[in-house]
Amino acid sequence: MNQTVINLTNDFQTLFASIAPSKNRYTVFSDFIFLTAAALRNAVGHPFRHLFNQDIENEYLKVISAYTKDEAGKFANLMGLYVCIAEAGQEPHDHLGDLFMQQGFGEACKGQYFTPSPISDLMAKITTPDIAKSLEHKNFLTVSDPACGAGSTLLAVVKECRAQKVNPQYQLWIQGIDIDRTAALMCYIQLSMWHIPAEICVGNSLSLEIREVWNTPAHYLGGWSQKLVKPNKLPSSVTKPREQQEIVIPAQPTPISERSSQKSNKAYGKEQLGFDFQL
Repeated sequence: MNQTVINLTNDFQTLFASIAPSKNRYTVFSDFIFLTAAALRNAVGHPFRHLFNQDIENEYLKVISAYTKDEAGKFANLMGLYVCIAEAGQEPHDHLGDLFMQQGFGEACKGQYFTPSPISDLMAKITTPDIAKSLEHKNFLTVSDPACGAGSTLLAVVKECRAQKVNPQYQLWIQGIDIDRTAALMCYIQLSMWHIPAEICVGNSLSLEIREVWNTPAHYLGGWSQKLVKPNKLPSSVTKPREQQEIVIPAQPTPISERSSQKSNKAYGKEQLGFDFQL
């Protein structure tokens, strides 16, 4: 971690401590995460009005009403500091998970311990040794994590794609599921910041009960709802260079948000129930 990131992290912690000091710290942090995620989600609804979610907007207004105008402004500044931290780090990294753990929330609140980024980086290197080769006959790769937490393992895959000169914004689609809403929204925020097409679900991967689905802006702006319903393979007869190929747009798994019946267990594919790097 470079000195700039350390300094910005300290600034984040100082500003966070000044917001509603009489309130439970975990509650304030969870509110910050929700407010940020909600702002990102409904921002997509401005160019695409059908994506605007009034229920999320109503919840946003209810949460923010519990704070003063000054405190509401500080939440916006916290978001700005997080963006600066992510930019200063230069590579995908679970900064929100680090901030969460530095506050002692993992042990004190829910017994959550997010995977340290160095371990996630190692797992990604072992699991995806040659991403470019995997894309020789595919348009993109899909990754599913049934217990994504704040997104450490998924961000490590994004980092590995970049290291192997594969653009994760166009050649990777992610699905993450977590039973804890705050953790799932942390993952949603961080993947959104790196403009990664993703579907983040709040729910139980074992019982297949999905309570909420949050698609990143990149998912909508990249037209991934359409891409995911077509075969994810290049024509076998194609001989021209990869960059000149006519794209036959992609593949599985069908996103939960697009499935016709979410109430039936049959609506969820078995392929979603593993830490599955579909290469």
